[in-house]
Amino acid sequence: GSAKADSLAALIKSQSEQLNYSKGIALSFRYLGLNYFSKGDYKNSTSCLYKSLSLFNELEDSIWIVSANQSLSSSYFNMGKQDSAILFCTKAIKAYQNWNDLKKLASCYNTLGGILWSKGDLPAAAEVFYKSLDLKVKLGDSIGIANTYNNIGILFDSQQKFPEALEMYNKSLEIYKKKSIKRGIGRAYNNIAIVLKNLNRCTEAIEMFQKSLEIDKQLTNIDDQ
Repeated sequence: GSAKADSLAALIKSQSEQLNYSKGIALSFRYLGLNYFSKGDYKNSTSCLYKSLSLFNELEDSIWIVSANQSLSSSYFNMGKQDSAILFCTKAIKAYQNWNDLKKLASCYNTLGGILWSKGDLPAAAEVFYKSLDLKVKLGDSIGIANTYNNIGILFDSQQKFPEALEMYNKSLEIYKKKSIKRGIGRAYNNIAIVLKNLNRCTEAIEMFQKSLEIDKQLTNIDDQ
């Protein structure tokens, strides 16, 4: 359980300190930070992750530094401190740019887009989502492309740019259908229905809602088996 995991991490940390094993101490602080995060204790999570980051910086361990930056970004985001979340996410992005790690860079852009969105900076969020989309196209990540189209659609929807939102949702739907991703198909139908309703295209909206409900029924039956 969680208590045993905490005790084990504390034991490893203690032994690492006795042996002056800096990486062991850093990894122990990281583990404790992630464990606090999983419990929703973001204050203690941030404290432990900071300690791990400091030690990884001393060790010049670039891979763990980036990992710590991403974890801190998540922790700050969950604390509602978007500016700090953006700072640490941007550090991770710079590292992935330097390493030309397109997959992780695309994922990080997506994370940053979500943070900017929550902050209300919608133009910046859109710009970052499009960067993520471009990379996912290069990588041939079909599901990632569909998910990003959906995110951009929601962004347009929130700004009442309904034709643009509809275009994005339809693009995501097309890919989900090709890949037979039922949850994605159901979500796209539902999003399209809401936009059509807002465009006063009520007959089409009802049709899409019905399709969404049918997918939900199929998924419920699968989950109940």
